[in-house]
Amino acid sequence: MPIYWCGMLASRREQSSLSATRQSRTTGPFSEGLQDCTSMSGLDLSNNKFSGPIPYDIAKHMPYLTYLALSNNRFSGEIPQSITNLAYLNVLKLQHNQLSGQIPERLSMLSRLTTFNVADNFLSGPIPTFAHVFSPLYFAGNQDLCGAPLDECPRSQRWTLRRINGESSIGAAVGFVLGFVVAFYFHLYCCERLLPYVFRT
Repeated sequence: MPIYWCGMLASRREQSSLSATRQSRTTGPFSEGLQDCTSMSGLDLSNNKFSGPIPYDIAKHMPYLTYLALSNNRFSGEIPQSITNLAYLNVLKLQHNQLSGQIPERLSMLSRLTTFNVADNFLSGPIPTFAHVFSPLYFAGNQDLCGAPLDECPRSQRWTLRRINGESSIGAAVGFVLGFVVAFYFHLYCCERLLPYVFRT
């Protein structure tokens, strides 16, 4: 069944967190009712039977989350990019689900994130470089994850990362050079037009 707890809490503003861990193995998605959760700072839905994707707009409806625990469920699909917008997030627990795809690179920009656990999913690709050092156990059970604190990524994946970073640097350099060339020829063109007037005077 969908989650409506936030709606039930709407009239009790003093409550800023919600735990469903003692519910009777709640099932289904939890996307409905998120619009009533805007002031919530903690959400723990661990140890249930929620399924389907994590709502892509979860950060829009819960912008003040500091604690998000969705572990031990049946969530599938990718980790939503919008989670990277949760600037206050300290704890993110997504272990023991069926999540796939890559870990969003921008998660590494969450400077307050001190716990990040995605063990036992189907994630792949390189692990972002976080400000905090996380235990390898937090990434274990994902066959195709690589990079610190796990084993080093294959050369092809490292090359892809370097290429992405390099393309950004090259783009900036090319833009600078083109700007300089345009400015130089514009200056030269203006000088050539002004020279006859200078000699006449």
